[in-house]
Amino acid sequence: MVIVDTTVWIDFFNDTSTPETEWLDRELTQQRLGLLDLILCEVLQGVSTEEEAADVLRELRTFQIFDSTGIDLAIGAARNYRRYADKDRRYARRSTASSRRSVSTAGMPYFITSETSILSSSISG
Repeated sequence: MVIVDTTVWIDFFNDTSTPETEWLDRELTQQRLGLLDLILCEVLQGVSTEEEAADVLRELRTFQIFDSTGIDLAIGAARNYRRYADKDRRYARRSTASSRRSVSTAGMPYFITSETSILSSSISG
């Protein structure tokens, strides 16, 4: 199992090429991947619209999501963040055949467990 960190998902959805996103793109169907509900919350916080959030959520739910605070709480917290966050946030766009998404790169913590690998990258700037 590889836990994919928030920073990697953000780069992936923003179509930013890094060693981690290239690995993720190659391994999406080859590796057993997962994320924590807090990572789900952080990624969804950076999405600008409810429609985009639904697309990102649908895609991320194809992976195992580990419950640390509650998946419903994580989704609700991200929805409230999008609803009340400053409208001047910057967004990058990634266009895919199924949807158009944008994810902000606000500060992201790292999660490490003793029984899994973690795929993470650092955010510069």
